[in-house]
Amino acid sequence: MKHQALIMISTLLFIAAAGHAMNEDSLLMDHLPGSRENLQVESEEVIVKKEDFYRYINGGAELYLNYGFKKLAKRNYLFRGSHQLKAEIFDMGTPANAFGVFSYSRDTVNIDVGQGAQYMGGSLIFWQDRYFVSIFAHQENEEVRRQLDQMARYISDAIGQRGQLPGIFDAIPQESLVPTSTFYFHHHAWQNRYRYISNANIFNIDENVRALLNKYKAARQPHYLMMLEYPDEKKARKAYKKATGKLVPRLRKEKALQDEQGLWMGCDRKGRLLLFVLDAPGREETFYLINRAAEKYRQIN
Repeated sequence: MKHQALIMISTLLFIAAAGHAMNEDSLLMDHLPGSRENLQVESEEVIVKKEDFYRYINGGAELYLNYGFKKLAKRNYLFRGSHQLKAEIFDMGTPANAFGVFSYSRDTVNIDVGQGAQYMGGSLIFWQDRYFVSIFAHQENEEVRRQLDQMARYISDAIGQRGQLPGIFDAIPQESLVPTSTFYFHHHAWQNRYRYISNANIFNIDENVRALLNKYKAARQPHYLMMLEYPDEKKARKAYKKATGKLVPRLRKEKALQDEQGLWMGCDRKGRLLLFVLDAPGREETFYLINRAAEKYRQIN
């Protein structure tokens, strides 16, 4: 009798878990528009398993997985009987990760959808809360563009809420910041996004480190500020020691140095925050970025 009861309980728990998973999948899919006049759903799919995601993305899965990918819902559409459209919504787990994928993918922000959006050549991408959204048309014209815009606004309304980014974003110095240049990442390879630094993980960047790259421009000279927030001061100290040792050991003492091209590099640690400036036009600009970021960070912590 006890054995039968255990079997029954296990079965009920399995059914409940399966029902919960199906409900979550349907909720994610419900963020995408269904069939309506002139827009017909041709196929749809929810992808959760990593192996299925690798097959679907075909070469680009690592980007999303490094940002904490949870699941994807996608629908293929036929618009006005001849235009093929596709809408995808990626659940990235956190607003920061959703922004990270968007910041990797976008060149600009040129439309007002979600918390940041770009339309370019038949492709509309945006992020909102913990979601990254991509809508694509195989052929573009003005009517198709309006349809993509309508779909994006439908998805944004379906998501409803907006997500809050970690406090380190509020510490970014704004003066001379190139608009839409802030890039959020978790993998050391992306430290070279704007300018080569190193192929090695000299800053000990991993999924527990919040890393930001910001691009600045003064007197036509682009320069960069990397901000890295570590889980604790011990890890920040270790990363600072390793980074300065690999870059220029004198940085540890002097905090800023001029290179052979006459440009400035600076590196310092303030608590859990490591700050690295590259290609600055002068010593003053170098210390301004380091000190201003540290000051703003203290105000939010």
